[in-house]
Amino acid sequence: MRAQVTEFLTASQVLARYSAGRNWIERRTRDSGFPLPFKFGGRVSAVRRWRLSDLIAWENQWQRQRA
Repeated sequence: MRAQVTEFLTASQVLARYSAGRNWIERRTRDSGFPLPFKFGGRVSAVRRWRLSDLIAWENQWQRQRA
């Protein structure tokens, strides 16, 4: 049995994936159900990461809505 690997992306990687600017993530989260990040670490020094599988699912949903 193979363990499933979950890939996480940084904010910079997410922005590069969508060729977007810094405020894009916040706008998409608020307006179109963009996936929320996972927060790793303490409250003050938390690191945000987006699960790639969540982004792909959002992309597929977004494409279906636009069709």
